[in-house]
Amino acid sequence: MYPTHWDGDLSSESWSVPRRRAAHFCVPLDFESRCAAALELIRPEEVRHWISVLPPGYAAPAPFADQVALRMRQEFAAGRLRYMPDPPSCDRWSSPAETLRRGGEDCDGLAILVTSLLAWGTARCEFVVGHLCDGWQACGGHAWAEGIDEAGWFLLEATSGALHRQQPTIYKPAMHVRPSGGCRRAR
Repeated sequence: MYPTHWDGDLSSESWSVPRRRAAHFCVPLDFESRCAAALELIRPEEVRHWISVLPPGYAAPAPFADQVALRMRQEFAAGRLRYMPDPPSCDRWSSPAETLRRGGEDCDGLAILVTSLLAWGTARCEFVVGHLCDGWQACGGHAWAEGIDEAGWFLLEATSGALHRQQPTIYKPAMHVRPSGGCRRAR
């Protein structure tokens, strides 16, 4: 509830306004803006309900990243999630709740969703922004998740649910964001 009066005192100690969290941002291309947006949008608490419902075909005990990858593939196959290009002149990054509400996003929003799922579970993970390069070295901006779970290192391609246990050479990271806080440039 927003305050209706302040008794003449507008200092921050005299009243509080609930913090409204943004559902999405149009993110500039600089490192600092991307870091701040990712740290604000990776929200494991928004996906706890989604991860606790195990998908059909789940076979325990599977490494956690495998479970998330399976769930993503099933959501894509069922048409509940899809790749959605950014609107013109906006690199749109969305919260997990917004991505689920809309039924999809582009690579950034889907990677934020996957990173939030992994962070809610048992995986140590990072949201990664970089480039995806084809065999001819043509590259485009891209985002995905990387981390370590019970089975070791992984890369989870958020736009398809593909899980890699060895580093594919077509992924070129530029920035890593830890959900617990902190951004670093790739080496």
